[in-house]
Amino acid sequence: MKAILNQYMFYPEKPLWRTPADVGLPYENIWLHTADGVRLHGWLIPHMEAPATILFFHGNAGNIADRLDNARLLYEAGWQVFLLDYRGFGQSEGSPSEQGTYHDARATWEWADAELGGPLVLFGRSLGGAVAIWLAAQPDVSPAALLVENTFTRGRDLARHLLSIPWVAYLLPDFYPSLDRIKHITCPKLIIHGTEDELIPVEHGRRLYAAAPPPKELFIVPEGHHNDTYLVGGEAYFKRLSAFINSAMSEE
Repeated sequence: MKAILNQYMFYPEKPLWRTPADVGLPYENIWLHTADGVRLHGWLIPHMEAPATILFFHGNAGNIADRLDNARLLYEAGWQVFLLDYRGFGQSEGSPSEQGTYHDARATWEWADAELGGPLVLFGRSLGGAVAIWLAAQPDVSPAALLVENTFTRGRDLARHLLSIPWVAYLLPDFYPSLDRIKHITCPKLIIHGTEDELIPVEHGRRLYAAAPPPKELFIVPEGHHNDTYLVGGEAYFKRLSAFINSAMSEE
């Protein structure tokens, strides 16, 4: 069942069709090794004046090259950014799985905590939000803030929405149970969701927000779809993210 689930959950692409240099960004290739022996690839986009580093966990398709326009806008807003490709994506080795993404997130945190210094912010979009929530819920992980965007409450809830026969969702493992995990996260949390998300209804974001303990904020982006929230939100979107992160760091 898990092998079938992985087939329908992950849509990785291997070729990196561009690099940060192609969008005018400095970068370093970073290679990580997970506890289960998988070699991962990512890009660090250094920003010498940034007060924190955003660890960016992307969704279930493509690779980090597809997230460079978003990374450029985060960089221009004043943040250092690290983009990770999960196992099986881009130049990372291995094959993707739910447990694999957890190993990958853990390796990212341990590397960043040891090598980068300074506050670390977890950001996840779509499936990446579920990965970031898992990581933030670990007792030995202490991010300055957690930001999740267009993320589902739990895998079964999403399956009921997407499957033509909703009851089949109950036959699936309870994958990525973020609604349970977010209840235990104590760092400041910003839950972002577009009102017109065609894959993950905005109600998922509202339920994650309701389940999360304070400190927390809910940021609903009018007319935002699943993959364009940061574009639809425009300058106001990045100002809101920056204000939230700066406020979170001031409370530490």
